[in-house]
Amino acid sequence: MVEEVRVLKGKIEVDHSQVKRGFAAAQATISRGISSLGVSFAAVGTKIAAVGAGVVATVSSIGVAVTKMASDFEQQMSEVRTLMAGISDTEFRKFEDGILSLSRKVGKGTAELSKGLYQVVSAGVDSADQLKVLEAAAKAGAAGLSTTEDAVNLTSAVVKGYGLDWKEAETVLDQAFQTVKLGQTRFDELASKMGLVVPIASKMGVSLEELNGAYATLTGVTGSTAEVTTQLRAIFSSFLRIQSKVGKQVEKLWEERQKALKKGETARVKAIDAEIKKLKDLHRAMDPAQIKANGLATTLDTLTKAAGGNEAKLLDLVGQVEALPAIFALTGAQADNFRKKTEAMGRSAGEMEKAYAEIAKTFRFQWDQLKAELQTLGIEIGRTLLPKVKEIFKSVRGWLKENREEIKEVVQGLIQGVVKLFEGMGAAMKAAWPHIEKAIKWLSEGMKYLPEMIDEAKKALEQFGIDIENAFERAAMHGSTLVKALKQEMYALASVPLKSPLVQKALGLSLPKSLQPYVGQVLGNAYGKPGESIGEWMQGAETREMDRLQRIWREGMSGLSPGTLEMLQGSPAAAAAGAGSTRTLNDHRSVTMNVTTPQDAEELARQVEGRLGRRALMEGGL
Repeated sequence: MVEEVRVLKGKIEVDHSQVKRGFAAAQATISRGISSLGVSFAAVGTKIAAVGAGVVATVSSIGVAVTKMASDFEQQMSEVRTLMAGISDTEFRKFEDGILSLSRKVGKGTAELSKGLYQVVSAGVDSADQLKVLEAAAKAGAAGLSTTEDAVNLTSAVVKGYGLDWKEAETVLDQAFQTVKLGQTRFDELASKMGLVVPIASKMGVSLEELNGAYATLTGVTGSTAEVTTQLRAIFSSFLRIQSKVGKQVEKLWEERQKALKKGETARVKAIDAEIKKLKDLHRAMDPAQIKANGLATTLDTLTKAAGGNEAKLLDLVGQVEALPAIFALTGAQADNFRKKTEAMGRSAGEMEKAYAEIAKTFRFQWDQLKAELQTLGIEIGRTLLPKVKEIFKSVRGWLKENREEIKEVVQGLIQGVVKLFEGMGAAMKAAWPHIEKAIKWLSEGMKYLPEMIDEAKKALEQFGIDIENAFERAAMHGSTLVKALKQEMYALASVPLKSPLVQKALGLSLPKSLQPYVGQVLGNAYGKPGESIGEWMQGAETREMDRLQRIWREGMSGLSPGTLEMLQGSPAAAAAGAGSTRTLNDHRSVTMNVTTPQDAEELARQVEGRLGRRALMEGGL
């Protein structure tokens, strides 16, 4: 019964202790949970704060960006406004809004469109038509993968060169795209070169349709757009030259006719009259009004017939060899194409819009539209902020102006303070230097006596010769182990960086044999032989240490008495040093102890005497 009670009591105590441990574990778990929850809440708070800071920074960045966009747009449009004398802010705002709307429509940036508007205004377009002309040019630039400015320049050159109304700008651009479609040229090439030939073409009575028809026919046949431009300029300028040349020939023939008439040479007079008629017909055909009436194709036919099919005579007439390839093509194999393509220019209405509609389907165009939407949105937001920013800048400028002198005093005071600080530091260094110099001198003098001090310490320790010998013995016995342990520690310490292949290569640990000497020249010369890498040096450290310890052992052994030498020759250190003796003590460590008192020396003597005898001990000088 008693045993059962004891068992029951033990179970109750055990159970009670288990309950206590359970409560303790639960409490610890709850505490850890609360702590973790606190840490989590702290982390969440930190993240929320970081997000808040990021939002603030982002909003601030957006504010700066849109203000910059609005400022740039204001600068771009201010250049245009210099050409619009007397325009009101309200009227000019319509141009700004028109630029932003057109930018979203055609996917062109405001910088490009504002430059285009500048060209339109400077070309003398009526204010009522300026945005319309700009829109046509912007569409042409987008469709022709060119710039709005190029399209404006082409339109302006044609409109001004042919004396057209700016309302015909779309007609000009339609014919340009028809030329691109039928010829082998690009819109940007045509825009950059056509302006060079338009003035003389118009002056000589060549129509715009014929000019574009010639470009469409000749590009890719007689040369590039630039070469065709040179050829056409040569042809049109030759018309003027022919008129001048033929007029002089007619005057000369008329003098000959008068002479023949006086002599009664009737047949000669008739021949001269026939020649004069031909020349007059040619002169009349080269007249701009006649060219306009007859057309370019007919004029060129008249010119080739006047030369009688003779190339030399034709060259003599036109005077420029560059004109010949185009004349031969337009009056020969390409004559029919020239006629058809010239007629096609009259049916070119809507060609620019067709090209624009096709380009608007491309990803690039839609991407440009998206960028333009974002830019114009930023500008519109920035325009609302810009007045406030200007007010802030105005206030800051006013404050700077009012406090200019105070600011100058503060800055000058700071500069003077820094100067005085350095002056004080210099004075302190100057005052302290003699003492520092003396301390360095004393230290240098003391270093001279360091070898002597070490030597004296060595002599003092040699009074207890057994300790010195024992140190040699222990160094010889355990030197190899110590070096290995040291090397392991060094590798362990460098384990992390040494795992990097780059570091391994730098240390020569995994470098090809052919490259290790070069690495050693950079990193290893301070540690070992010339050309030896650090890895090779570490591998040879153990051997070098053993050689050094053996040398120390031999030097130490040479100074011992015969009795002591006999006692120690059998030790492992002596064997390592090449002493040659096979005699050993049963336990050479039994004579190893620190001798610091006379009692220690007596105890040591008794131990040694038990093995080798008192005489050997006395002979050993112990």
